[in-house]
Amino acid sequence: MIHWHGQLPPWTQDGFPWPQTPPIAPAATRTYDYAPIPGTYWMHSHQGLQEQSLMTAPLIVRDAIELREDRQEIVLML
Repeated sequence: MIHWHGQLPPWTQDGFPWPQTPPIAPAATRTYDYAPIPGTYWMHSHQGLQEQSLMTAPLIVRDAIELREDRQEIVLML
């Protein structure tokens, strides 16, 4: 399960390992149905100690205006 910072999905889609939200099996898929909030955030796994091992990634959500801009970005996570 992936936990997205800066987003507001229903609690069952939040990525925290509740008993009601078991891990996604290898090669399986899961659908999420919430409206994304534009901005720059980060995401991480709640599987085992992956978060503590810094298994994280940037989460960049664009709005319609930004998608039309002709920009190139470099993302760096420290």
